[in-house]
Amino acid sequence: MAPAAPALLKRKLAKIQNMRTDTPAMLEALDALSTFYSPTENNLEARRNLRGDLESRGLMLVDKFIGEFEPIQSRIDLVSKNVKEVHDICDMLTEKLNTSASKTNEFAKQAKTLANKRAQFVERANVMDDFLKRFKLSENQLNALSGGPQDQDGGAMFFSALEDVQRIRDECQDLISSQFQSTGLELFDAMASFQEQAYEQLYGWVRAQCIGLDAEFPDADEALQKGIKTLAQAPAYYEHARDCIVETRSTSMATRFAFALTHGGPHGNPRPIEMHAHDPLRYVGDMLAWIHKSMAVEKSLVFRLFAPGEDAEIKAANVETLNSIFKGVVPPLVGRVEQVLHSFPPLVLAFKICNLLEFYVGTFKLLLDTPTGLVVDTIQGLQKEASGTFFSIVQSHCDKLLASPPAYPRDLSVALEVNELIRRLGEILVVHNEAMASGDASGIGSTQDREERFAPILDAFIDPLLAMCRQSASGLDRSDAAVYIVNNMVAIQSSLTRYDFTVSWVQRLTTEIGDWVDVLVKEQSDNILRHSAMAEKIECIERADPSTPLVSQPGMDIESLRSALDSFYKSLFSLVMPEFDRLTSPRLRASARNATAQTIANSYEAFYNAVMDKERSGIDEASLKGILLHNPQQVRQLVDA
Repeated sequence: MAPAAPALLKRKLAKIQNMRTDTPAMLEALDALSTFYSPTENNLEARRNLRGDLESRGLMLVDKFIGEFEPIQSRIDLVSKNVKEVHDICDMLTEKLNTSASKTNEFAKQAKTLANKRAQFVERANVMDDFLKRFKLSENQLNALSGGPQDQDGGAMFFSALEDVQRIRDECQDLISSQFQSTGLELFDAMASFQEQAYEQLYGWVRAQCIGLDAEFPDADEALQKGIKTLAQAPAYYEHARDCIVETRSTSMATRFAFALTHGGPHGNPRPIEMHAHDPLRYVGDMLAWIHKSMAVEKSLVFRLFAPGEDAEIKAANVETLNSIFKGVVPPLVGRVEQVLHSFPPLVLAFKICNLLEFYVGTFKLLLDTPTGLVVDTIQGLQKEASGTFFSIVQSHCDKLLASPPAYPRDLSVALEVNELIRRLGEILVVHNEAMASGDASGIGSTQDREERFAPILDAFIDPLLAMCRQSASGLDRSDAAVYIVNNMVAIQSSLTRYDFTVSWVQRLTTEIGDWVDVLVKEQSDNILRHSAMAEKIECIERADPSTPLVSQPGMDIESLRSALDSFYKSLFSLVMPEFDRLTSPRLRASARNATAQTIANSYEAFYNAVMDKERSGIDEASLKGILLHNPQQVRQLVDA
C-alpha cells in the first residue's frame, strides 16, 4: 500500500498543475468564491469545509426558488383551468357549425347554379352590346352620313362616321367567313349602301369647296385635305375630284393671266405686263415670273390636296394636274414670246431672252421635279426657238460682213465693223458669265460642260470673223496680211481671256496668232537679209556642193562677200522693223522683234561657221579676218538677241 499513496498524490498534483486558472469560467468561479468568506474567515479550516458550504448554499438557493415559484404555480393552474373551459366551448361551437354546414350545403349549390346562369346571361348581354357597338351606326352618325361634312365641326362627325362604316365593312369579312355568314352579308350590303351615299355627299362637298377656293391665294384647310384623302378609297370620285381641281383652277389661271397682261394687279399694282412690251426682255421675264409664282402656289395646293408621300404614280399625276391647270396660260405665252422673237430683236437682247428662257426651263424642272411636261416642254420649245433666232441674227451679221468684207485700215488695225461685232460678243460673254455666277437653274456643271455648251456661240461668231479677216487681207502682201490678221485675232482673243468657258478658243487663237507671228518674223528677217545681200549668200551656202569650195561659187568671191558683209554690218546699227510697230499688242511687238533678231543672228552664225571652215570655203585666214569683222556673239549683242 505504501507505493500507491505517492502515485495517487502524484496524479492529484499533476491534475492541479494541468488545471487552467485563466479561463473565463475559472475566473468567474474564483470571483464567486471570493465572496464566501471575509478576509478574516478565509483560513485553512474554512477552506476544508468548502464542499459542505457549497452544498449548504445550493440547498438554500433551491428552497428559496421553490418558495418564490409557488405563486406562479397557482397562476399556471388557474390558466390551465380556463383553457379547458375554452376548449369545451370550442367543441360545442364546432358541433353547431358542422350542423349548420350540413343544412346550408344544398342552399350553396343552388346559389352557385343561379350565379353561373346569371354570369352566362351577363356575358351574352355584353357580347350583344359589343356587337351593336361594332356593327351598328348611331342615329347621329346616320344623319352625318346623309348630310355630308358640316362647316361647324369641320366635318369631324361625318369623317368619323365614314371611318366607322369602313371599319364595319372590314370586320364583316370575318363574319362572312364564320357561322354568321348571312348576318355578315346583310351588314356588308347595308354598309356599302351607306358608304356610297356618303361618298356622293363628300364629292359634292369637295367640289363646292374647290369652286370656293380663292383664285390668287387658295388655302386648302384640313377638312378639304381629309375629304380628298378619303375619296382616294373610291378611285372614281377621287379622279373626279382631281378633274374638278383642274377645271376650276385652269379657268381661274387663264383669266388671271389675261388680267395680269392687260390690267395688272389690284388697283393697277403691279402695272399690266403688256405695258412693258416695248422692252422685250422685261416683257418676257414678267410673264415667266408671273407663271413661276403662280406655279409655286398651285403646286403647294395640289400637293397638299393629293399628298403623294412615297407614291411615284401620285406624284406624276400631281405634276400632270399642274400642267393641266396651266394649259390655258400656254397659248398666250407662246404667242407673245414668238411675236417678240419674230421681230428679230438686237443681237445681245436676243441672247438675253434665250438665256432667260433657259433659266426658266431649269427653274421649272426643279420646281416640278420632272424633266418634261406641258409647261417645261413649252418653255424649252420657246428657248430653242429663241436660240434659233439668236443664231439667225448672228448668221445675218456675219453673212453681211463676208459678202462685203470691210476695207482694212491704213494702220492695219481692227476695222470698225469687226470691232462692233467683237463688242457684241463681249456683251454676250458678260451676260452668259453673270448668268452662271448667279446660280443659273439650268444645271450647268463643270467648266468643260459650260465650255461645250457655249462653244456653238463662239463658233458662230469667230469662224466668220476669221474668214472675213482673211478675205480683207487677200490684197495685202504677206507681211501686212500677217499684221492685219494678228491684230484682229488679238482683239477677238482679248474679249475671251477673262472667262473659263472660252479656253479652247483662246488656245486655238493663241496657236494661230503664233503661226502668223512666225510668218511675220520670217518675212522681216528675210527682208533684212535680202537688203544686205546676205540672203543670197546664205542660200548659196545651203545649196552648194560640199566637195566644191564656196569661193568658187558665183557671188561667193572675196569682194562680193566683203560688200555683202559691210552692208549687213551697217544695217545692224540701224535695224528698223516698221511692220512690227503696227502690231497693236505690245507683248507681240516685243516678241516678234526678239524672234526676228534671233533669226538674223542664227542665220549669221550659220554663215560665219561655213565661211570660217577653210576646207569648205577655200578662203585663207588673212582674207577672212579682213571681211568677218564680228563673230556671232557680237552680232547677237548688236541685235539684242
